[in-house]
Amino acid sequence: MSNQRLAEELVGWGCVHRRMLMQVVLCSLATFALWTWAGASGLEAQPLASGSHRAVQFVFVIDDSKSMRETDPERLSVFAARSILDMLDERDEATVVRLDGPAQDEAPLPVAPVGDQRLRLQESLDLGDQLAGYGAGYTRCRTALAAVKDMLNVAYRSDVAQVVFFLTDGACTPDTDEVPSVTGFLSGLRSHDAGLFRFYFLRFQGMEFTSALAQLAERTGGQSIEVGTRDPTGVLRGFAEAMSASQGYESALLTPQDNDLPGHQGARRVRLLAVARGEGEPLDIEVRDRYRRPMEGFKEARAGSHQFPGGEVFRYIAFDYRPNGDPVYVDVLNAGGQWKVVALPEYLLAASVQVFEGECDGERRPVRYRVDRGRPVCVEVRLVDEKGQIVSADVSGSDLEAHLLFKEEGKQEWKELAGNPAAGGEARYFVQRSRLESGGYSLQPQITLRADTEQEVTFTGVTRGLEIASLEMEVSPAVLDFGSLLPGQTQHHAVELDGVFPESRLRLVLPEESQLGDCLEFRLQGDENEGVDVAVGQQVVVEARLDTFCGPKAFQRTIDTPLYFDPVVLAEGGGETYPGVTVTARLKLDYDPGQASGPVLHLKAGQSEVFELELGGNAEGEVSYLVEVQAPQDSAAWPADAGHLTLGFARGDQLLRRDGASVRQQQVVAQDVNGNAQPLRLFARADHCCGGGSYRTQVAVADPAGLRDPLLIPVTLEVSGGSFWSCWGRRILFALLALLLALLCFYIYRMWSHSSWLDRRRLATQLKPLVWSSYGGTSVNHRSQEEVEAWVRRNLRFRDRALAWIRANPFRIGWFGGSYEETLELTLAAKRDVESSSLQLISERAFQMELYLRPDSYRGRLFASAAGTIAFLGVPDARGHFSRLVVEGQEYVMTPGEVPAKVTRLNRKNLVQPKDLRDLGGDGGPAGWRLGA
Repeated sequence: MSNQRLAEELVGWGCVHRRMLMQVVLCSLATFALWTWAGASGLEAQPLASGSHRAVQFVFVIDDSKSMRETDPERLSVFAARSILDMLDERDEATVVRLDGPAQDEAPLPVAPVGDQRLRLQESLDLGDQLAGYGAGYTRCRTALAAVKDMLNVAYRSDVAQVVFFLTDGACTPDTDEVPSVTGFLSGLRSHDAGLFRFYFLRFQGMEFTSALAQLAERTGGQSIEVGTRDPTGVLRGFAEAMSASQGYESALLTPQDNDLPGHQGARRVRLLAVARGEGEPLDIEVRDRYRRPMEGFKEARAGSHQFPGGEVFRYIAFDYRPNGDPVYVDVLNAGGQWKVVALPEYLLAASVQVFEGECDGERRPVRYRVDRGRPVCVEVRLVDEKGQIVSADVSGSDLEAHLLFKEEGKQEWKELAGNPAAGGEARYFVQRSRLESGGYSLQPQITLRADTEQEVTFTGVTRGLEIASLEMEVSPAVLDFGSLLPGQTQHHAVELDGVFPESRLRLVLPEESQLGDCLEFRLQGDENEGVDVAVGQQVVVEARLDTFCGPKAFQRTIDTPLYFDPVVLAEGGGETYPGVTVTARLKLDYDPGQASGPVLHLKAGQSEVFELELGGNAEGEVSYLVEVQAPQDSAAWPADAGHLTLGFARGDQLLRRDGASVRQQQVVAQDVNGNAQPLRLFARADHCCGGGSYRTQVAVADPAGLRDPLLIPVTLEVSGGSFWSCWGRRILFALLALLLALLCFYIYRMWSHSSWLDRRRLATQLKPLVWSSYGGTSVNHRSQEEVEAWVRRNLRFRDRALAWIRANPFRIGWFGGSYEETLELTLAAKRDVESSSLQLISERAFQMELYLRPDSYRGRLFASAAGTIAFLGVPDARGHFSRLVVEGQEYVMTPGEVPAKVTRLNRKNLVQPKDLRDLGGDGGPAGWRLGA
């Protein structure tokens, strides 16, 4: 089927019902097909430039006014937009704008990859959503286009085209506020300035419309078409036409009568969307090659249906396949022979251009921005794949033809120049131009791919600019008179830039032989050590500033110094330099650092003072200095022991210290931003041992970087010396106190080290209750051991032990030969209840000696003493009892009569109840105690 026949089929199938919105869309696109394929309109096609493989951003503006309820009762515009989203890849970029949404402060979804917001886009196109409700009272075109313009500028990229479809059934209302301004909309639209914008206006035939929308389509190379149809494939075909035109190739419409599709050799895939009217089973699609073999699907087919409540049913299915170069045949199943298919090939190829200076068949170098007048220019047109690599010339299995569209700045007509193929089998073509006049030129590459007589695809690249001129920059005025300049002051002077140069980065250079070195600084306003971006006709501001400190000497002088404007080209990678311009800077400098007279401070030994030092000077604004209290240059100018006399910075009324030492250097604010002087506060102190005399040093004041000679201010300290006792008296007193403290500490140490203490836990383990065994002997009752430990802890508390130690007069312990041995008197009872026994602390220093000297005084008593280890000692009474108990085994050999008083060690002894007091109640009864381990 020829292009002419296909276009006529579209018009005949679609232009029937004027009441439906699809009349506008399909007939518009049918006319567009006639215009682009058959040339029926006589107009020249202007495809969008495409520099990348994802080269179009789509914005669908859909009218939601109340009048749309009559013109589009089936909501086919919503169906078409939703269907086209199903055809798009995750990385395709699109958004949908409800025409009345911006007027209601509704923020539309941004232009972004469909994969990032597919769900939200589908929700906005839901038949129950606000857009499909068609409830807006007005058609607010200006407000909607203002929001669209902002979205497009945010999403703009230099190699991506932008397409707007504006679907409406009437004029913009209210006409007093909402008629858009064509110039206002296009002004500042970045894609329009780059030649990457198209506007398509779809309207009803015979109905009133706003002419500004038609003018907007005409100004951008789009179309304003009035048609009508009930067929949703009309809208789909229109969207497909826009996408394919942006890439430089064409879509197709298939029917049961004309279902063959060219092979599209070199295409990455072909997208198909089939639509059929009426209810029925879900649609299925078959794609077979000329041998009737099924084609492999690029991804799983997506089927669905569209029906607005109470309206007609439209079923659809989307399918992608990989072409192999052979023609294919398409059939749609379950459609009853009444279907249409929109086909969209995707090549992922692009035309690109590179410009060289020199001959194409000789030596040449790449051009960043411009070519010197008179030099030859070689333009290379390339066909590249999705990775930017040049493809082979036989990528299509057929012919390639390259052209270069060439236009001078200020002219409307393009010249078409044929390209000559390069050797090597790559899709590269050269166009040679010589003796070009000075001025700007636009270059746009085109490569046409012809697979057969029925298939022709044209790839159009991004327009490239070229400047033919010699670079030069002019600066005016030539003499920059800054007037008078004080320390800390900045003066400004505006400079106009003219000449012929591209966007550049400008730096200001002060010759090394400058009269004031780095004390006088010149810079461009806004320069952050990398220069300032400038263009022809721009104004820049030069700043001159004199540092607050330029040395110790005051001066007044008038200087003329050269300034060099050094430019570097930024366009197309940057790095190219061209001659700069030198101007003269004229200034009158008035510099006075101030000179404080050398202060004389009178001090007495042991006295400290804080004094203030005002520097003066004529600096403006905030003034900071690096101030250093210098050490004396000779020992005669300072006390022999420098610590006797201290000079440093003051904090309040104290010496400023850091890390344990006085601060001798710091940055000081001598004047705040309002010009108020802040005196320098210094701290001087003479200790009690400082000898009387006149001592001299100096304070150095310099710039914070410390790069220039400092201003030296002499300081004299007159000190009245103190007496011998004012210097040494305190030291002697401190030495005596230290000696007494050392003796006291030594004495306390001896008191503690000559004291022996009982270990409560160990004592408890060496006091073991005994019980009678069946054979008349004794054994240890281990089950009572925890009770013994608790009994010892309760009766041997820290407070009681400390009081006993104090009563024993520990001060006598500290003398040589003295000691303290903690001693307990034990009263042990042969009873099951451990609490029937008791222990009592003895407040005696050396109790064991007392016990051995006077044993008669302690008859019948039992003791435990801390003498290295725990010693159990006792003196038997007249019957040989120790605390009413006797030593086991000795009770049978005791002789009648009085037992002599003698201290007995009872470690590892068993004390048991005597026979006359023994309870013969049976085995396991309490027998007494075992002493020691």
